[in-house]
Amino acid sequence: MLPPFASQLANAARSKETPAGQFPGVVYKNYAQCLPNYLRSLAVSAHNNRNTDLARIVSLKSAHSRQLWVKQTLTNLIGAFPQKTDLNARVLDSFERKGYRLEKVVYESRPKLYVSANLYIPTAGRPPFPAVLFQLGHSWNGKAWDSYQRAARDW
Repeated sequence: MLPPFASQLANAARSKETPAGQFPGVVYKNYAQCLPNYLRSLAVSAHNNRNTDLARIVSLKSAHSRQLWVKQTLTNLIGAFPQKTDLNARVLDSFERKGYRLEKVVYESRPKLYVSANLYIPTAGRPPFPAVLFQLGHSWNGKAWDSYQRAARDW
């Protein structure tokens, strides 16, 4: 004996209302993929819109206009930027390697909220040197992970 839903489908498939063997119009959906597919379509649409907008930046005025729009949009989404405070940066240690000096620094991103960092300063070439902010992910030994070290050192 078939479950009620299965017997309804079987009867519909045999009925005169649908051609023999044709499914009666219900399309299978992989419901586990509905949300990921929807979010992916939103991301693709946003990416395409962004690329279109960036292609329109052809002058300093349009670049400033885009910067203003980005800042206003970000502020609308996350709220006002926090008040700027002194970083109270301190160099804890430093050492030299071939081509660079590494300074171990700590600073306060917010008052009493400490952030440790490595500052790689070239010892060859002529200053000023560009700065690169390298955000780390999660590794078992933090910023000492070899891949992070290489990326920061071998610019």
